[in-house]
Amino acid sequence: ERTVMAIRQMRPDVAIYARARDILHALELVDAGATHAVPEAFEGSIELAQRVLEGLGLPENAVEGTIDEVRREAMARAKLGNQAAG
Repeated sequence: ERTVMAIRQMRPDVAIYARARDILHALELVDAGATHAVPEAFEGSIELAQRVLEGLGLPENAVEGTIDEVRREAMARAKLGNQAAG
C-alpha cells in the first residue's frame, strides 16, 4: 500500500496495477490509489471453477456470466464488510 501511495503521489497520471493477497487487500490497494488490484487467491479459485464448469460441458457464455456474477457479488460483499469494519 505504501508503494502504491508513493507511486500515486509521484505520478498521479499513471495506471497502477497491483497483485493483492485477497479481496480485502485488493480493496485496500485501490483505496491507496491502485487503478486495479487482482486478488490472487480468489482469482485462482475462480479460474479453477471456470475450468471445471467448462470441462463439464456447460456453454462458455453461461460459464462466463456465472463467473462474472460471482466476482461482482464477492467484491460487493467485501466492500460492505470493509465499510462496516472501518
